[in-house]
Amino acid sequence: TGRECMPRYDSPALVREAEGFIDALSTWYVRRCRRRFWRPKNRDDRDKLAAYQTLYDTLVTLCRLLAPIVPFFTEKLYQNLVRSVDPGAPVSVHLTGYPEFDESRLDAELAREMDAALRLVSTALGVRESRSLRVRQPLAGMVVVSRDGVVRRAAERFRAHILEELNVKDLRVESDLSTLAVYSVKPNGKLLGPKYGRRLAGIAQALAALDPAETAARVGEERRVAVEVDGETVDLLPEEILVRTSFPENYASGEDRGVTVLLDVALTEELVREGFARDVVRHIQTGRRDLDLELTDRILVTWETEDETLARAIEEHADYIRGETLADSLARGNPEEGKEIRLQGRALRLRVARASGS
Repeated sequence: TGRECMPRYDSPALVREAEGFIDALSTWYVRRCRRRFWRPKNRDDRDKLAAYQTLYDTLVTLCRLLAPIVPFFTEKLYQNLVRSVDPGAPVSVHLTGYPEFDESRLDAELAREMDAALRLVSTALGVRESRSLRVRQPLAGMVVVSRDGVVRRAAERFRAHILEELNVKDLRVESDLSTLAVYSVKPNGKLLGPKYGRRLAGIAQALAALDPAETAARVGEERRVAVEVDGETVDLLPEEILVRTSFPENYASGEDRGVTVLLDVALTEELVREGFARDVVRHIQTGRRDLDLELTDRILVTWETEDETLARAIEEHADYIRGETLADSLARGNPEEGKEIRLQGRALRLRVARASGS
């Protein structure tokens, strides 16, 4: 993009592309690689090294791409990333060559599937937002409906990433909506009224007698639908039939470029408690930041609540909470110096302290 835009002095186009790329880099790649970054140092851990090397190469290349239009920030970035570790490198980013596109390093199929995975996640997050369901609240499952091979492969290839990013338990892929959707069809009176007059009532009755799923499928394929009215066959055009698609009450749907994503938004007591456990993790992590702890420092957590749902949530998911927060203990007690927090109107007192030896 830089090689295409800069000769035309089209810096706005380059900035727009860079903005989208940086957003994907920070909110997808870095987020998805957090556990790879956080693992203890080990020279034999090639996966951890690969994650860091990929991020490093990406940042340095991005720095060089943007140097002509963001000269001072990229210079600072270059000095920190490159010159600090390689004194033999050019003294300024503005003395380096402009990056060349290396097609041999592009896996086009992987790129298309990753883009599709990002679309699925974005669509599902939109569904969550429309139902005011925060991401920390686990959901039972999701369904991806598409006949696009790239989308279907992406859903399977990146299943674990999609489920974790969306905090959903299960994912299944379908080629059409017929197994989930409920269809209702009726004649388009605005078009058929002037055309058939009094026969419209008979057309509506004959249309109602047909299988709605089959009728919806034919309309979706832009095929005519034949109905019998007073012993005569009437061929209805696709635009002359109105199709309404709905789903069971526990499903919420979203669509993007022909791909439908459905989320099972029914919340069981178990899912609600797990959501509270994730909220507790967030507040403990806030406590860690307030103490200015290092990433690997261990902590001690004391908590108390009169709400039995919260108490059960913490006890049921104690191992998860300790593991996510590096807590050596998660003890119920009466933390005198604890912080009072509220989770959806439920009171919880929480104290985070540095463990001895950390």
